[in-house]
Amino acid sequence: MSIKYYSVVVILIIFFSGCETRPRENSSISVIKDVPEFFQTKSWKYEFGHLQWALGIKPIDDGFVEWQIRLWIGHGYTETDSTQLLIFKKESNRISGVLYTYVSYSKTIDTTVNLFKRITPLSPISGWASFIKGLENLGIYDLPDYNKLKGYKTGMDSYGVTVEVATSHKYRIYDYPDYEINVDQFAEAKKMLGIVREIEREFKIRAYY
Repeated sequence: MSIKYYSVVVILIIFFSGCETRPRENSSISVIKDVPEFFQTKSWKYEFGHLQWALGIKPIDDGFVEWQIRLWIGHGYTETDSTQLLIFKKESNRISGVLYTYVSYSKTIDTTVNLFKRITPLSPISGWASFIKGLENLGIYDLPDYNKLKGYKTGMDSYGVTVEVATSHKYRIYDYPDYEINVDQFAEAKKMLGIVREIEREFKIRAYY
């Protein structure tokens, strides 16, 4: 599941298939990785690496010197497929945030017509310390991947959130497709909804889902 149902990934890979990924963060340090099976596939690594190249960002699966959190928020395929990427990081003892909004329009799934990308700096209303503490309280670092939740429901044309978290010694990636339809059954899905709502409140933005 996950961002694999975002056709924008497939579209961007076709468009940027001749490109190489950028140098990686923290590559000389041993990092413990918690990566679900799907995210270990060659196809995923290839597609995700080129998507990050297209957005001009470095992978963080080899860790990050202080810490970094990424939330990929998207939905199932439509003619205009939009995705948001939120990045929060602490670097040189300073916390910052940025929102990437990108749209790829195609007449067919394998024909790229246009790629649009907008980058917006972020600053939370309550301040960075309070905002990050709120994410931690909702389990941003520790939520299990949805595949570990027996009975979790997903739709045919799924929307959802894929989360990456990296520190100097650990990297995790996990996925919550269709989290809103699972909030009554799973506390974890309710926490993911809480994370999205907190982001919307703090930055006065609308998460696309």
